[in-house]
Amino acid sequence: VLAKELIPMLESKGLRPTVNYTAQVIGLIKEKVNFVHEIIGESMYFFTPPTSFDKEVLAKKWTNATKDAIEKYYAIIVENEKFDAQFLEASLNETATSLQLKTGQLMQPLRVAVSGVAGGPPIFELLALIGKKETTNRLHHALSHFSIID
Repeated sequence: VLAKELIPMLESKGLRPTVNYTAQVIGLIKEKVNFVHEIIGESMYFFTPPTSFDKEVLAKKWTNATKDAIEKYYAIIVENEKFDAQFLEASLNETATSLQLKTGQLMQPLRVAVSGVAGGPPIFELLALIGKKETTNRLHHALSHFSIID
């Protein structure tokens, strides 16, 4: 019901989401909002790629090691047909371990790369919902445009 109410607001922004997709977005962000009118603002990155990125997180956490890890993670995603939250989480854990990093070192930079913001719903569910094509496009953009400040 709520998803149907939000569709006209999203359409007014030039977006054409399905009711099912919008309902899934609401399911992921409902704990992050207190009022219905906050849903659109808190979830735009589900519908359109971010145009700004949390500079504080990038300054602190986007390092050469992080970039290398995200590049490796990106390659794993591209090379595999499987694309669900469990696969995405296992792949990030595998990537971190192989590079002798902690998974936690990669979570926030990964989130900022795909959503632009430091916080939000569970990252692997977010990636699974926006889909493989959108996830890889956003990661490619981040890898191509984010500056390293080591």
